[in-house]
Formats: sequence, C-alpha cells, structure tokens
Amino acid sequence: MKKTFLTLLAVAMLLPAVAQKANVSKARNKTLSEEPDFAAAREAILPALTNDETKDDPKTWEVAAQIGEIEGQTLESQIYMGGDVMAIAQSIGKAQYESAGYFTQAATLAAVPNAKGKPTNAGTLKKSQNALLGYYTAPNNYIIQYGNKLFESRDYEGAYNAFMRWATIPDLPFMQEPKLLAKMPKDTLNYQIKYYAARAKFLDDKHAEAIKICESIKDGLYDQEGVLQLITESYRQMGDTAQFLANLESGMKRFPKSQWFIGTMINHYVFGGKSKEALELVDRIIAEEPQNGQYRFVKGNLLNNLERFDEAFASYQEALDLNVSKELEPEVYSGIGRSFFNHAVKLNDEATYEKDMNRVNQLDAEAKDLYKKALEYFEKVRELNPKDKDNLRTLRQLYYRFQMHDKYEQIGAELAN
Repeated sequence: MKKTFLTLLAVAMLLPAVAQKANVSKARNKTLSEEPDFAAAREAILPALTNDETKDDPKTWEVAAQIGEIEGQTLESQIYMGGDVMAIAQSIGKAQYESAGYFTQAATLAAVPNAKGKPTNAGTLKKSQNALLGYYTAPNNYIIQYGNKLFESRDYEGAYNAFMRWATIPDLPFMQEPKLLAKMPKDTLNYQIKYYAARAKFLDDKHAEAIKICESIKDGLYDQEGVLQLITESYRQMGDTAQFLANLESGMKRFPKSQWFIGTMINHYVFGGKSKEALELVDRIIAEEPQNGQYRFVKGNLLNNLERFDEAFASYQEALDLNVSKELEPEVYSGIGRSFFNHAVKLNDEATYEKDMNRVNQLDAEAKDLYKKALEYFEKVRELNPKDKDNLRTLRQLYYRFQMHDKYEQIGAELAN
C-alpha cells in the first residue's frame, strides 16, 4: 500500500512537467500547421515559459520565438496582396519584436557551455543567431516601424523597448562571432534609433535614462549636436544646474553656430538677470555672422527689455534690412511696435509723478506720438498674421485709446470668434 502511494505521488509530481512539455508541442503544432493559430500557440506556450521543468530549456524559447517569426512571414505575404502596407508592416514589426525577445532568451540558454565546453544546444543557438541577424538587417526594418508607431501614439516606454531591442542586437554576447558582426555594422541608422530611444525616455520624464543612452552615442555617427542638446535639456529638466551649464558651455564650444545652444544660453542669462552678458553674447555672434538678421532681432528684444528703446528700434530695423525669414518678419514688426508702446507707457508713468504741468503735457504728447507709431506696426503684424491673438488684443487697446470705435468693435468680434 505504501509503495503504491509513493508511486502515485511520483506520477503526480511528473504530471506538471509532462503537461508543460505537451504545451510546448501544442504551441509548435499550432504555429507550423497548414492553417496556423497564433493566438492558440501563444496561449499554449506561456505556462511553459515559467514552469521549472521547461523554462530553462532553449527549445521552449525557440518554439515561443517561432510563433512571432512565422506570423511575421505570414503577414509579409499579405503586403503583396494589396493590403494596407503600413499597418501590415507595423504588425510584422510587433511579431518580430516579440520573436526577437524570445530568440534572445533561447540563444542565451543555448550558448551556455556543456561539460565539453560546447554550446548546450548548438542548433537552437544557430537558428536564434540567424533569426536575429535577419531582423537586424531586414531592408524594411519592421521592428523600427513598430517602434515608430508606438512613439507616435505616445507609448514611449513601448517605443523605447522596440527601438533598443533592434539596436542592441549587435551587442548581444552570443552575437559576437566575427562573421556575424561583419554583417551588422553599427551604422548611422543604429545611432539614430538609439537617439530616438533616448528621446522616448526624455518624453517619458525619465531623464537620467535618456542621458545614459545619449552618453553612449554622443560621439557617434548621428547628429552629435542633437544628442548633446538632449543631454543638456535633460539635465535642465532634472534641475541639475551644474551639469546643465557644463553641457551648455560644451555645446557652445563644439557647435558655436548652433542656434539652439546660443538661444538657450541667452535665455539662461536673461532669466538669471544677466542681460548684460546676454547682450555681449549676441554682439559677439553678430560680429561673427553680420548677415544673420535673426540675431539682430534677438538683440532688439534684449534692448527692449532693458528699456533702450531707440537702440532696440535700430536693431529691429537692421533685421528687416537683412531680409529675415517670412516666419520671423511679423515678430520683428511686433518687436518694433512693442518698443514704441513700452516707451510710451514709460513716459505715461513718468508723467504721473511729474508736478510741472508743462512737462506733463510734453510727456503726454510724446507718448501719444509713440502710441501712433506703435499702432502702425501692430497693424502691419495683423496684415502678416491676422490670427495673432496677442497682437489683436494690443490693437484693440490702441483703437480704444484713439477712439477708433468701428475698428475696436471689429477686433472684438474677431477675438470672440
């Protein structure tokens, strides 16, 4: 009786392992059948991936990887049958993304040396290597397309995982054979995808992780300026002022004509109450690029903030004389309008505290003349950009001041819409 009980117990203990091996076989059959059922195959294989008797077997993971591999091949045939190419490509990428993860685990287990120092399962290792090589070098870059879809839908964690699963294939330990590496050059695309993986982390507010990726590619083949910008901005978002400034200064040295680094440094000075330093920087850039009207515009803004209105007007006018871009032109006219308007407001404030009525009348007259000049330029902005709400509000205020009631009402109606 006791022997029978022990026998039954042993059989009972074997049942889960037998069941999971059966699931592996079931998954393989569902995948390789004439009419594959990929959903059923995935359902069958999942328990085997965590069962103690099957989870360390390379073949288990190979079978799991084959599901996405075969599904991708099946989907690819639909492209030539008039389907939605982009949607199909992204579905292929999703299948290959899943498959690549499983092949990675299969190869990792298969590469473990046996007692003779050989791979535990050379067949699974070879198949996994070839599959991953195929995913990495595929002309259509399906996994990348899948990552792009996730990125565009703001699933930044998913996009990061897809991008890095593809980009790190050449870094996998079992892919370091010379013949394999020769077929997987780390070209511009590899660096580009890692950059977008870093951007995904940045947009997901995981700035330290974004910096880590960027540090690994900042001297690489893709957009070194953009990579350093991302590092710099990440440190700013983290509130690490020391590292933000160190990288900002580094960017200024490496890319002295970069509008992003120049603009960021100017803003740092301005918001830090260092307008003098900001103006000195802009003057230096203007001396180096005298034909660049954009920096004359920036200088005008700085001078306007410093209440050096006549100099601001002159700088704005220089920007117009240098034919700034059509996009910037309304901003330049607005800057001129603001310089006149702000000057007028300052004179009004001065008149408020003036006791000499002759001087008060003089200040009021000068202010009125400046408001009229401002009106002229704000109307010009309206011609160039009629949807600028801030400009319309300022215009309405000036129309009210000059009792131009029809135009005042017209602007009010426009703002209401």
